[in-house]
Order: sequence, then C-alpha cells, then structure tokens
Amino acid sequence: MWPRRIIATAAKLAVMPAETATLTFGRQVLPGAYPGSAPQKVTDFAATALYEAIDTAIDALDGALGLSRPENTRLLVIISDGCFCDEPCAAAQKLLDRVRASGCAVLWLAPEVTWSKRLTGATVHELTNPAAIARAAVAAVHAA
Repeated sequence: MWPRRIIATAAKLAVMPAETATLTFGRQVLPGAYPGSAPQKVTDFAATALYEAIDTAIDALDGALGLSRPENTRLLVIISDGCFCDEPCAAAQKLLDRVRASGCAVLWLAPEVTWSKRLTGATVHELTNPAAIARAAVAAVHAA
C-alpha cells in the first residue's frame, strides 16, 4: 500500500533519526517491514478477514518502536476502514489511550466508510490524496 512506503521514505529522509515498522492485521498480525527497514515495493493488501486484531497490532508496534515511551516524537499510523468487532476495538482503544497519554501522535488514514468504529484520539484523514498524507501526519504530531 502506498501510504506505508511514503511514511517509511519520509522517516528515512527526516533530519532527526526516525524508525518505522509496518504490519498487517486481520485475524493474525503479520510483519510488513521491521524497524530500520523500508518496503522495497508498493504492496496491495486485501481485507478478507472476518476479525481484526487491531489491539494486537497496536501492542506489537508499541513493543517494536516504543510508542508509549515519551523519549522522542512518535507517530502511530493506522490505515483501516475501522470495521472492528467490539472486543478488539475496546482493547485497542485502551492501548491507543496509553500511547496518546505518553505523547504519541495517532494518524488514522481511512477510506470513506460511514459505519466504521474509528478509535477516539486519532487525527482522521480520508485516504484520497497521497500528497495530503504528509500534511495529515504533521497535523497529528501537532495535536499530540
């Protein structure tokens, strides 16, 4: 997916040291790019799971990148339609609240979906214009 490549490239070009990691989540959480590496190509993903382990995904990224440690500027980017089951959604909200309380910014890139359960505390940006992603990321960091 092009947003993760844009974010990884931006981190690589940042003046300050930056690390990124990506993963996909459905019923399982699978790594896409580990900290310190960037995807070599744009990958398309299909949302085919009937369950979304967003709580496990946030927890894994917090462990890999230290999102809840207030040592540096941190940004968690979630790319999802937000169509979650109640249990992982409630658990994910608690994790998101924890990283936000430590000053981590959260950017939610979402397709236009009117019935989604987006987590509160995230800066939401509709996934329509690749050039606008950088502005949305800056807005999320300023809002943290």
